[in-house]
Amino acid sequence: MVTSFVERGCAAPRRVKDIGSALLLESASLSSPLKRLESLGYLTLTKDTAGERALAIELTSAGAGDHCGSARHGP
Repeated sequence: MVTSFVERGCAAPRRVKDIGSALLLESASLSSPLKRLESLGYLTLTKDTAGERALAIELTSAGAGDHCGSARHGP
């Protein structure tokens, strides 16, 4: 999932449907893993303004790690 964010820029939220399409999975198959990642603080799930039932996913700084430049190690 992180790869999908990194390829298109980490700042923009992604819809669950789009992540599912990229992974060749149904949105329902992603519900439990996404809720688990949210509870661990790696991402946030919010209602997407573009659709009534759509969910938007945004990486937190913990979820982005070095991939998005939010965490730096060393000098």
